[in-house]
Amino acid sequence: MAEQEMKKKILEATVSILRETSSPSSITVRQIAKRANVSIGSINYNFGSKDALIADAVWQMMGVSAADWYTPDTNPGVDPVTRLRQMFKEGMRLASSYESNMRVGLLHVFET
Repeated sequence: MAEQEMKKKILEATVSILRETSSPSSITVRQIAKRANVSIGSINYNFGSKDALIADAVWQMMGVSAADWYTPDTNPGVDPVTRLRQMFKEGMRLASSYESNMRVGLLHVFET
C-alpha cells in the first residue's frame, strides 16, 4: 500500500472513530489500527504520535464542515465586515459542535 493511501486510510478511520465518541482521549492506537486495517507502527511512522493523528483528524473534520458553508463567491453583495462576522459565528458553531475534539486539536497546535 502506498504511503499516501495508508495515511488517508488511517485518517479516515480516526475521523470515523471521533464521530462515534465524545471523548477523544479514550481512543487508542489499537482501535485506529484495527479500523484502518494497518499495523500499529504505521500510525506512529505516518503521524508521529496518536495526538498528532487525532489533531489532524479534528482539523480535517473542521475543514470539511467549513467548506460546506464557506465559498468566496457566496453573496458577493455582502460587505466584508458582515461576511467576516458570519464566518466567525459559523466557526464558533462548528467549534462548539466538536468541543471535545477541538480541545485535543488546539492543545496539539499550541504544544508544537
